[in-house]
Amino acid sequence: MMLRRSGAMCLLLLTAACGQLVPVETPPQLEYTPGPPVIVTRSTYDAGPFFVEYPVGWRVITPAAFSTP
Repeated sequence: MMLRRSGAMCLLLLTAACGQLVPVETPPQLEYTPGPPVIVTRSTYDAGPFFVEYPVGWRVITPAAFSTP
């Protein structure tokens, strides 16, 4: 029982130490996302220039980020 507990502690400490050695960087594709943001909720679509409330059961298909809404 004691060996299992100390092994778990060693694993926990090793995992914590390795996590701080690896620098966290933002991937290049997330640094710049073209196009305006679009907010889609259960019943609304907000593209900035216009706002639409769509009926229940409909689905929203958004355009590509580089094209205009």
